[in-house]
Amino acid sequence: MSSVSSALSVSSGLSGAIYLYVSPPSVGCVSPSSGPSGSVFGVSGLGFVGAGAWFRFGDSSASSTGEVVSSSLALVEAPSSAVGELPVSVGVVGPESSFVVGGVSFGLVGSVVVRGVRPSRGALSGGSLVRVVYEGGWRGASGWSCAFGSVSPVAARASSSSSFSSPSSSSGGSRQCASPSHSSGRVPVEVGAGVGVGAVAGAGAYSASGVSFEYGEAGVAESVLPSVGLSSGGGVVSVVGTSLGEGACSFGGVAVRGVPVVFDGFGGVGGFVGAGGFVGGAGTSALSCVSPSSSGGGFVVVGALSSVSSALSVSSGLSGAIYLYVSPPSVGCVSPSSGPSGSVFGVSGLGFVGAGAWFRFGDSSASSTGEVVSSSLALVEAPSSAVGELPVSVGVVGPESSFVVGGVSFGLVGSVVVRGVRPSRGALSGGSLVRVVYEGGWRGASGWSCAFGSVSPVAARASSSSSFSSPSSSSGGSRQCASPSHSSGRVPVEVGAGVGVGAVAGAGAYSASGVSFEYGEAGVAESVLPSVGLSSGGGVVSVVGTSLGEGACSFGGVAVRGVPVVFDGFGGVGGFVGAGGFVGGAGTSALSCVSPSSSGGGFVVVGALSSVSSA
Repeated sequence: MSSVSSALSVSSGLSGAIYLYVSPPSVGCVSPSSGPSGSVFGVSGLGFVGAGAWFRFGDSSASSTGEVVSSSLALVEAPSSAVGELPVSVGVVGPESSFVVGGVSFGLVGSVVVRGVRPSRGALSGGSLVRVVYEGGWRGASGWSCAFGSVSPVAARASSSSSFSSPSSSSGGSRQCASPSHSSGRVPVEVGAGVGVGAVAGAGAYSASGVSFEYGEAGVAESVLPSVGLSSGGGVVSVVGTSLGEGACSFGGVAVRGVPVVFDGFGGVGGFVGAGGFVGGAGTSALSCVSPSSSGGGFVVVGALSSVSSALSVSSGLSGAIYLYVSPPSVGCVSPSSGPSGSVFGVSGLGFVGAGAWFRFGDSSASSTGEVVSSSLALVEAPSSAVGELPVSVGVVGPESSFVVGGVSFGLVGSVVVRGVRPSRGALSGGSLVRVVYEGGWRGASGWSCAFGSVSPVAARASSSSSFSSPSSSSGGSRQCASPSHSSGRVPVEVGAGVGVGAVAGAGAYSASGVSFEYGEAGVAESVLPSVGLSSGGGVVSVVGTSLGEGACSFGGVAVRGVPVVFDGFGGVGGFVGAGGFVGGAGTSALSCVSPSSSGGGFVVVGALSSVSSA
């Protein structure tokens, strides 16, 4: 053709050749979007027709020949280049020109080195969630997978666990893969990017580090200690058995990470003491786990798993032990609310079920074992501690953990010493209102009572009388108790707190001072001098009789305090001259009293009482 002419055509007789016009190709996506050098990935797009398909990465002018599968899919091998994100260009004319930038990138991953796997052992049936820690690669890579020996690709997911140290390199990390089923023995575990499930793994797609994972028979869980825990979870337990190795504990199908402890002796050296004091023998192993919470409570099966996986349960063939979830206990009240060290008191509340009931007082970590009467009542002995108000905590798992503060307190009372009683004598029939003065104890204590010899508890009330000096100690005081009936003779009178009527008196509940009270026949009033007084009261009279002792005068049932005078002669020396000039003989006694007022006037009976009591 001699010149360019739009009117000329090949069919005009001029010789020519065939030239194909094609649309510019385009790239829609790459899958996987990242991988190591040499790995094969797919490029999806349009217009992969022409002389072939060539690809360039980043700013490089070197091109890689793609294998055209169809006009919209080609397979290409990742280049050797700098690690990172590389824009992909495609050409269909030839390897040197007419390339079109596709608008997508491929992440080139550097070489990967596996540094460790955890757990390093699992069941033959597979299902262990294995964490693979590695260095190298590229943090932005996708399509990660694992290879267990010749089995690959095994889907991998990112791992955020911090229980196994990750490398410091900015390009390293960790992935979790579920181990496939396999025969027993050790297999290498490798990891790679861009070779996820469904991808084609080319040469060098996986690491080649040689870190291994061992397949073996599943461990056997024989017991769990302690066997009781709160439904709120958080209890540290030991799952004890054989061949447990590294792995996890399953609480009713809920898996939690375990810390393995292997022991091969008895006790401390070469042995292991688990939670609850269990001592393992030779060949025994244990996993220490923190119990998860349970919404339902009750009994669950606890077993040992090869790894943490929420999809696994003990029913998959793993053997287990029984663990009881109980609701957290609570304390409603203590009765009596105070008492001395060693005294027994009742604790009322809810949830006293489980391995037992243990109690703590104040900030002390020492616990006291309670006697469980029912799920809502336990008896416990007051501790030896500083005197005062002590908050009460309760636990039902064991003596060392999972205690709940009850919101109530027990008042610990110090030792008590009785300094005196008044009156010191009373009738055999009882009824004398006896004031007991003591030192020690604790002013905030409640449930005070008296003991008259072997008769206790006798109800006591606070005394405000000032006729008998109280001790100066801030912790001392005085109480009034009505003497019970008793045979004649002297009996010790003691006092204690926290042993009120209906309480259980433990050892040391009462003082042991030896101050006594004498029981005897009631005195006989024979006369009153003068025998007349004003209705306004205030007259000093003498009630004269025999064996009146210390006590009071009764004017028509109204008792007033008396001042005793005993005489054994006639007249002044060795005798007594009462009001009105009466002279008593030997053995005669008298009570000097001040007459009370009388609203009605008239005659009243005047007698002698053992003590002042309005009743």
